[in-house]
Amino acid sequence: MAARPGHSVLSSQEIAKEAANFAFPDGKSLDLWLNTANLLYRQAIVSIGKGDNRTAYEYGMRYADIVINRIGKHPDYSDTSIRPKLKRMLKAVEKLLDLLEPVRTAIDNEYNSFLENERLLEAHKAELDRQSAFRHRSKSSLDSINEPSTRQAWDIVKEMQGLIIQQVKMKREAEVQEQKFSYPQISQSSSSDVKSQDIGSPSRSVHSVGPRPVPTTQTLPERPTKEILADSIAEISSPRPVLKDASIEDGVPPVEDIQILDRQFACRAFLESGEPLRSMFVPSELRTRFLEIASYNTARNLETCGVLCGLLKNNAFHANMLVIPAQESTSDTCATTDEETLFEFQERRDLLTLGWIHTHPSQTCFLSSVDLHTHCSYQLMLPEAIAIVCAPKHKPDWGAFRLTGPPGMHIIKNCRARSLFHQHDGGPIYCDAMYPGHVREVPGMKFEWIDLR
Repeated sequence: MAARPGHSVLSSQEIAKEAANFAFPDGKSLDLWLNTANLLYRQAIVSIGKGDNRTAYEYGMRYADIVINRIGKHPDYSDTSIRPKLKRMLKAVEKLLDLLEPVRTAIDNEYNSFLENERLLEAHKAELDRQSAFRHRSKSSLDSINEPSTRQAWDIVKEMQGLIIQQVKMKREAEVQEQKFSYPQISQSSSSDVKSQDIGSPSRSVHSVGPRPVPTTQTLPERPTKEILADSIAEISSPRPVLKDASIEDGVPPVEDIQILDRQFACRAFLESGEPLRSMFVPSELRTRFLEIASYNTARNLETCGVLCGLLKNNAFHANMLVIPAQESTSDTCATTDEETLFEFQERRDLLTLGWIHTHPSQTCFLSSVDLHTHCSYQLMLPEAIAIVCAPKHKPDWGAFRLTGPPGMHIIKNCRARSLFHQHDGGPIYCDAMYPGHVREVPGMKFEWIDLR
């Protein structure tokens, strides 16, 4: 039995297939490939610890695919300086696959339970359909009685039944009349005997069928008084016991608060393909702090970029760290340098990469072709990854975007244009990610920032 199209429960084979469905943009260095793989490894480990089986399995299998199948196809693979790093990564693959084995079992158990529930639902639906068809046939049979030919046949039957009943009734009345005028034979006796005998009474007594009259002189007995016990009065009037407030005296939060703390955030937004997107919460003050950090470059018409980092908690991403990496900037571009330091910092803090933020010092708020290719690398690793653009000289002065899926991700992944700025055809490439999308700004949400430049 196959699962319904568009369902969110996948088997381990389906997740592994999704993990392999990505491609690195052309022209990226081998170091970027290796750092991206290390990021996937770390995200898989973090997801295992948090019990997010699907994310752990997808990122883990993608990491294994990159190390085993993809790195050897990179033009710089022959560089001997990367051999020690590749050796460590191959050992990490073996370790990760061992950790993913119970994850795979849990995923397949959940998938099989899902299929069984689907089977039961289909069986229940078939039974409801059968009952509905039976009721429809019964109603059709009743409706057929009201048809003229059927109604005429029924009238004949009723008429015959009426004649039979009338004949039986007449026969019973004749028997009653015969009994009414049949008197007993009076024997020849003396007149005194005749006077003492009730001549007019028939041989059978007649019983009254109607209600018997109630004597008017009879009175009902008085109802005894009910004795009220003092114990029952005391029990009713006693006050209800006062419940102890555990949240005040024991330091234990009420049940309602525990439910709020432990709840899982539901997916409210979806990709164009129908796949769900987990919510992402971003501090509303983060943009203000980023613009303050970027103000020196902005005044000189230079772009500034930062990396949005955070964690996955209760099925939602929380962007609680802004990292300003080492970078090179122009008026239209911004590229990170020394990515090794950035990844080391994220690894020490167990931070996930949730997207990036950058300025357009003089341009409007949009994603350029360079931005689209840059963001494609982020969204390949995390479908919920976002790109925030700040354009302080224009209105709107900011926006949060993602590539559409499809067609945007497919178009950018397969773009082979060599010029820095170029057009992309084929439909909407990117869209707004803010609510009712999966991104929400949260006033007062705490966050940290660090400048690695």
